[in-house]
Amino acid sequence: MATIRQVKAARALLGWSQDDLARSSGVSKPTIARLETADGDLGGYAGTRDKILNALDAAGVIFIEENGEGPGVRLRKPRSSRLDTAFVRISSGGPASSLDSAFPKKDAEG
Repeated sequence: MATIRQVKAARALLGWSQDDLARSSGVSKPTIARLETADGDLGGYAGTRDKILNALDAAGVIFIEENGEGPGVRLRKPRSSRLDTAFVRISSGGPASSLDSAFPKKDAEG
């Protein structure tokens, strides 16, 4: 079970406001604000909790269970780097491949 502090920390890691979490989860901002005024485990209806936690999970948040050191959150390592994405775009003829027309190769003379 996630705690309220974990949810707040997750929002902070993502740079999300309560409005952002509301949009991503489909839970109203007033409900999120009300839940965040409490302390302890994330309360509310099970469906509401699931929507909030699923939205944070989809954004890359990992909830760390209590292990004697306290619960926490961290961000999942990105699945691919921007360089990988750029390589795919170039090799597949995406927008980055338009560099060839913008900067034509010089011939041997010039």
